[in-house]
This record gives sequence, C-alpha cells and structure tokens, in this order.
Amino acid sequence: MLEKLRDKSRDRMAASLEAAGIQVEMVDRDLERPEEKIRAMDPLGKTSLGLIDILTDSPISWINVVRTKRQDKNGPARYRVVFGIPDQSIPMNHKQLKLKTVRKKRFPLFGKVTDVSWRGEANTSLLAKTLSEDEEIDRAVADLGDVTIFTHPNQFQGWTIEINKIFSPHPPAVTIDRWEALKKIANYVLSSPIGTP
Repeated sequence: MLEKLRDKSRDRMAASLEAAGIQVEMVDRDLERPEEKIRAMDPLGKTSLGLIDILTDSPISWINVVRTKRQDKNGPARYRVVFGIPDQSIPMNHKQLKLKTVRKKRFPLFGKVTDVSWRGEANTSLLAKTLSEDEEIDRAVADLGDVTIFTHPNQFQGWTIEINKIFSPHPPAVTIDRWEALKKIANYVLSSPIGTP
C-alpha cells in the first residue's frame, strides 16, 4: 500500500536518464547522504525524494529530486531538480556564488523565448558573459526553463545547477540533448576562473 502512495518522480527521472543512455543508480534512502539536504530542507516543507548517482563519465555526479510542493486542491505537486558538480577548487568556507538566467519573451508569461542572458555577482560576471554568448546553451535554456547555478558554503564542495519549470508537475524525459547541454554548462562552470572570497 505504501509503495502505491510513494512519489515516484525520482524513479521516472532515473528511468529517463537510462533511456537516454546515461548509466545511473538510485541511492538507498537509508544512507542519508548529505547531498539530499542541498536545496531541499527548509521550513516550508521542501523535501528530497532521494539522490540519483551518475555512473557514466560526467562532470555531473549526482542528482537530487526535490518536491517543493505537495499536490493539493489548488494544483499538482511541484519539483526542482538539483544537479551536483563536485569541484575541489571551491573552498568549503566561502561566500556563496549564484548565477541565474533571464529569459526575454516576445510576450510576457506565455510568449516564445527570444533571448537568454545570465546574471551574477561581480566575481561571476565573466562566467555569466561566457554562458550568455553560447547559442547552444541559449537554445537549451529556452527548452529547459529558468536555470540557476549555486555554490553551497560549508555544505558541499562544488556547484549545483537547478531547474524548476520543465520538471513540473513531474520530471519528464531527460533527452540526450538536454543532458549534453547541462554537461556543457557544468564544464563552463568548472573551467571558469572565479575568486571565492
């Protein structure tokens, strides 16, 4: 009975990755890995559905599927997907770095995306410029929805890429094109010379 009620969004995400030729493994929830807490635990009830480890060679080594809202009478459940990118050059104790996309639309809310740019603080401006000038990433962001990149001081030595919109109400198929675009963003992040105060 409990299995029928369990939210299977993480299972669907793992299955779609496998279907795209990406080897993955769903992490046993009993292990309580610290990555489950990244962008998941807060007073508003956001909760991790568990981690997916990426076994295929990739700068992205794990994924955390987070339910940000339960299904209720006002609408379906909502999710965020957090892609983990380990980076030993990021000190554990630093000021958080954050970049996010700004998507320009022909018509507000419902219009087609006509341009994508990235914004961040002064020490991420070069990375934001690099991402903004890559047309392949522009096309991917138009498809994926808004994307945010974070570092996590004293919590995780590395970066995360976070996506919300396209993964609601449930994570859909992860196509190989979407995966390659996420890997390209991750590689830009890892190769960017960023000072972390």
